[in-house]
Amino acid sequence: MKKLIIVCAAAVMLLVSCADKNLSYKVEDVDGVRVIINHNGPADPDLKIDMEKPALALDLNAISEADTAHAVQLNNVELDGRGNVYVLDSRRSEIHKFDPTGKRVKIFGGRGTGPGEFLNVGFFVVWHDTVYVPSPQQLKIIKFDTDGNFITDKRYSKSSEYPGTFWKTRNFVTGMSFTPVPEEGPGMVIRNLNLFDDRFNCLRTFREDKFDFQNPVFDLNFVRNPCVSVTSDSMVYLPRYNENEYTLDVFDFEGNKKMIIKKRYQRIPYTENELTRIQRQLDRNNLTAKGRFKNSIVLITMDKYDRLWVQAALPDAETRRLYDIFKDGIYQNTVEVQADSTDIVDFVEDKLVVFDAFNNKMKYYNY
Repeated sequence: MKKLIIVCAAAVMLLVSCADKNLSYKVEDVDGVRVIINHNGPADPDLKIDMEKPALALDLNAISEADTAHAVQLNNVELDGRGNVYVLDSRRSEIHKFDPTGKRVKIFGGRGTGPGEFLNVGFFVVWHDTVYVPSPQQLKIIKFDTDGNFITDKRYSKSSEYPGTFWKTRNFVTGMSFTPVPEEGPGMVIRNLNLFDDRFNCLRTFREDKFDFQNPVFDLNFVRNPCVSVTSDSMVYLPRYNENEYTLDVFDFEGNKKMIIKKRYQRIPYTENELTRIQRQLDRNNLTAKGRFKNSIVLITMDKYDRLWVQAALPDAETRRLYDIFKDGIYQNTVEVQADSTDIVDFVEDKLVVFDAFNNKMKYYNY
């Protein structure tokens, strides 16, 4: 009987060992925080994204040539819940609205500082049947309805609370505020990465850093647009921008860390060709590049299924647009999004949007 128990126990241990070996991840509990370590390949190798045919494609060049009096240059794109497309033309301070068939139905906004006018705007959001456009010089956000009618302004008394840059992330808006620190130098600024509710009230700061606009040395590991993503149950995903590790922290709205997501990563150096190209760009502003390795994570976003999409650093020779997809912290698969090097890829409402400001085109896909 004792031998039988030993044999059974050994069989169970063998089965558990095999099961663990076949898992693509392991889970640990560290001081009450769930740590998911993804290591042995994708959990769902069959996961794919169908991008054979876009639901809508707009060539703004052709539209402009057909109607030169109302030409449009794409700078930013938004969608509403009904599939209407809104295109921001920063040069003319106008927003062009197109219906789901691609027909232009409205142009609104205009250059100026009066009601419903704005200047030097490169982004906006359409959210809950409202169009929000920032006016940074006046510390205000201009509100329109989706028919382009001006509603009102939301004004801020402090630059630290004003989202100088913002973008939509599922049910909330992420925004960066900028606070000058003149006592530390004329170019010193504190950046706060904040989460805002649907009235653009600041809920919480999830990341803070400090940098000097006048520093002649440009750090290649400086994150220009740090971002967070929020699930439908209000868990906040924040990358660690680091050249050595691929890690994301997950918080609740109170700022309590609930999860840590890790994926195996080997740091990627900039090639000499990349460094030469970067330095040529920096030479225009008399800046010098500093750094040898890329940040592991470039950006993150969340799709309508509460799956986290992570764009990780790639070698210079890799020209494909690849995204790692995670569900509840578990790495599902890496998918390729068919996009050119000048394209910007984002999830807006329930669509996958690809737009190219350089070539003045956009399209979106159902998925």
